[in-house]
Amino acid sequence: MDPEKGKERFIKGFTSYCKYWWKLTLPGTIFFAFGIHFLGNRSLSWDFLASGEFYLKFCICLIFYTIMDYYVMYRPNLRHHLGRDREHI
Repeated sequence: MDPEKGKERFIKGFTSYCKYWWKLTLPGTIFFAFGIHFLGNRSLSWDFLASGEFYLKFCICLIFYTIMDYYVMYRPNLRHHLGRDREHI
């Protein structure tokens, strides 16, 4: 494979995913991390900002939802995200 063609293909696929990630995956992860934390602790307070447990849950959710969104939602619909006239990656 030509390195320039591979680089162009990577940029086309990854740049649009970064826009998708910023708009959907990150807010969804924040929502689910708050939900998981508050349901587990059964309290609503600002004390969670000082606990490392919340940040651990957030990082795990972020990794899980990033992988899941890419392979389950984004990758199968890549033609739609890149436009129908472009080559499928």
